[in-house]
Formats: sequence, C-alpha cells, structure tokens
Amino acid sequence: MSEKIRLRIATGIAIATVVLGVPALLLGESPREPTPVNQSDAGMCSGDRFPASVGNPVQCCQDGQRTWHTNDNRVLSYRIYGDACREADGVGTNCGVGSVPFVPCAYGPCGVRTEWSIAAEAVHIFHPTSKAARCGWEVSKIIECRVSSDPDGCGRLGSTRSNPEPYTDQPLYSGVAATCPFRRCLVGGTPAE
Repeated sequence: MSEKIRLRIATGIAIATVVLGVPALLLGESPREPTPVNQSDAGMCSGDRFPASVGNPVQCCQDGQRTWHTNDNRVLSYRIYGDACREADGVGTNCGVGSVPFVPCAYGPCGVRTEWSIAAEAVHIFHPTSKAARCGWEVSKIIECRVSSDPDGCGRLGSTRSNPEPYTDQPLYSGVAATCPFRRCLVGGTPAE
C-alpha cells in the first residue's frame, strides 16, 4: 500500500472519529465536512476556511461567518461563509463539476463566497480602537476593484477606504495556516480535492 493511500486512510479515520463518530462511518454514511468555526466577535481566522492550495493569508480577521483577509498585503477580500458547494441561495446544489449545463457554485468547496475584493498599494487588517468587537480594515490607494457586490462599490481609484476607522498603527491581525484540502465542487454539494 502506498504512503499516499495510508495517509488518506488515516485522515479518513481521524475525520470519522472526530466529526462523525466511528459508528456513522461503520454504518456506511458518507463523511461530512466540519462546519467552520463560528464566532460572534472579531478574532483570529480559522484555517479551515482557506484552501491549502491557494496559500496562507498573511493578515486575517474573522467575525462570525465573515472574514477579511489578504495573502499578499495588496489585495483585501471580504468573504462570507455557508455550506460548501452551494448555489447563490446557499441551499441549491445543482452546481459544480457534473452540472448540466455547467454552473459554478457561488459557495466554493471550503464554503466561501467572495463578496468583494480590492487591489491597493497597501492593505491593513487591524484591531480597531473605536469598535473592539469588529474587524478593522483599510485599503490605501486603490488600484483595482476585482470583485464587488457592494452597493457602494470598491471606492474611487487612488482613494483610501477603511472601516470602522482609518488605520493609524493599530495592532494588525496575524495570518493563519490554510487547511481546507478541497479544490473543486461536484454536483450535489460535494467538495473534492
């Protein structure tokens, strides 16, 4: 048996034991993905929200089912979370590989939907002093709006946008190791490597 197969078997047993409980696996039930950690106040991000294949966020703040993160200190992404491999309504599963016609899933294999993404000369994700229970962020000198479902848009090119206050050397949130192993969605709401 190859080392890769042994690792997958060991990982499957560990997931079954922790997430499902061994009896569920023995009854032939399919493994379910763990629901990402849900928190009500701003704090460190959970690594299971980020695909390992994309890389680690260098700054990240999580507030409930929302995150603000950057992988390079130049692009800020605001994302919301739900069940993995779902349509825009968060419920439907007729999307991903195998859907006819092909329909990409709005919520990807790690349960993420990107609401907006802004490229700028500098990105800061910080602990705001005015509202400590929230994630603070600032994009300085906006270069490009990559994705936006925000009715206010991404802001004017060259401008600075921040929330809930401007960045003035407040402590930054640290990064997190990305641990979501999935890369794609299969029709029916199934994440796959």
